Amino acid sequence: MIRRFAFIDDNLSAHIRTLRWTVAALTILLAITAIGLYGSNRTHRLSLPPRLIYGADIETGVIHPWEVYSFAGYIWQLMNRCETDCSMELPERQQRMTRFITPAFAADLERDRSARIAELKGRTRYMLPIRNWNSALVTQPDSDRWHVTLDVDLVETLRSVEIKRTPVRYTLMVTLLRVDPEFNPWGLMLDGFAIPPQRLEDRN
Repeated sequence: MIRRFAFIDDNLSAHIRTLRWTVAALTILLAITAIGLYGSNRTHRLSLPPRLIYGADIETGVIHPWEVYSFAGYIWQLMNRCETDCSMELPERQQRMTRFITPAFAADLERDRSARIAELKGRTRYMLPIRNWNSALVTQPDSDRWHVTLDVDLVETLRSVEIKRTPVRYTLMVTLLRVDPEFNPWGLMLDGFAIPPQRLEDRN
């Protein structure tokens, strides 16, 4: 009888050890799963080049120059569009774009607009791109700053009459800042002119 109880005791001990190893393995598996889920919930930046006909090597966390060019062109055109009266609409548009331009650049634009308030009164304005994207239009002087060249037709009207259609080159500075992605999904901001705007005499 004693041998029988000893045998049962050995079986129970072995079973307990097996259960302990099982619990340990499940705990490790649960920890690995939790780490994986935590990583999957994070946002990863994916910047796609404009032409993918032949495929491309895509890396997360890398900003493609085309993305910077697209951002600068989109925000700059929005900021310079007014449909009834530029003297009133340009300040309103700039106010809506404050999350996409640095405070220093906003102050420069405000000073320029204040000096030309009489000229802008009653005018409408819009921009038309006159050059397609190519890699030469974006340069990167350092890791978190770019210079973007935008060639546009600047069109202005007064009382429905076109009074200006000028080809202009804007060379804008774009900087990368850690901002709330809910309000600025690019994480990029316009930071002024790398060189003053230039009138283009020859578009070629």
